Amino acid sequence: MSEVKEVKPSRKGDIVKVILAILAVLMGTYIFVDPGKSEFKFDSVATTKIDSLEKVNIILKEENVKLDSTLAAYKLMIYDLDFKLSNIIKERSKASEYYKDKMAIAAEYTPTEVDSFFMTRYEYAGESEY
Repeated sequence: MSEVKEVKPSRKGDIVKVILAILAVLMGTYIFVDPGKSEFKFDSVATTKIDSLEKVNIILKEENVKLDSTLAAYKLMIYDLDFKLSNIIKERSKASEYYKDKMAIAAEYTPTEVDSFFMTRYEYAGESEY
């Protein structure tokens, strides 16, 4: 007929461990995945935080647009200054070449020619020492 076997002590400990593990899983599921609680908390707290972050995001986007336009204006100013600086450098090099040639020629002038040059330039009608 039917025999009832006695559960050995080592098997009793294993069964208790399995039951405790199942209870722990069920408790964890109830604590962390409780649909009633999580929906309520999500709707009130998280929605408020999301709305607040969206408002801050909109403000930051507007500031970004302003900064982009300011940056574009500064880039235009830099371009303009760079263009002017390039022209000044070109004009300076032209003047440097011009006066370099004039200085070379001036070194060959006689004292009378130098005197005549300054008399003409400063409209002096005095007598020359030479």
